[in-house]
Amino acid sequence: MKINRSKTKFFVVNGNDADREAMHVDDVSVSACEHYIYLGSPFAADGSTSTAIKLHAQSKMCHALKFISFISKNNDIPFFVKCKVFQAAFMSTILYGCESWLNGDMKPVNKLYMWCIKQMLGVRKTTCNELCLAELGYSPLRALILAKQRKFFSEMWRERRGNESKNINITVE
Repeated sequence: MKINRSKTKFFVVNGNDADREAMHVDDVSVSACEHYIYLGSPFAADGSTSTAIKLHAQSKMCHALKFISFISKNNDIPFFVKCKVFQAAFMSTILYGCESWLNGDMKPVNKLYMWCIKQMLGVRKTTCNELCLAELGYSPLRALILAKQRKFFSEMWRERRGNESKNINITVE
């Protein structure tokens, strides 16, 4: 087996400094990383949901910039088209994986959400967030996230109740 030196790292969650020391395998040094993205969702070495949300917001900044660029380049398109693009292109990326954000700080993601809404409306960044949401008839981001979490856990509960006779087995290899 060959080890790709530039891509191979290991990840420690809630470990101590000794756990994060570099490992040596066949004269190759494998170092630890501070965060890891698995299936599009970031995980942080400190195990904090707030850190994971912050990493998620940083990785989705490019999507916010693309949307704002779209708004500025296509200033003459109807407003309902801007709203459709916002819902389809931006919201799907910003809310990806939000079902796992149970106790984290939502401020970094909320900033992106409100920034894009204000750009879509063409108002100053100092305009009150509640006014912008009321103008569009949109819910606050926290309410959208809670609705997605409620739906996710309701489906899990419903699935579990349908399989009461079966045990859930989790295998770690």
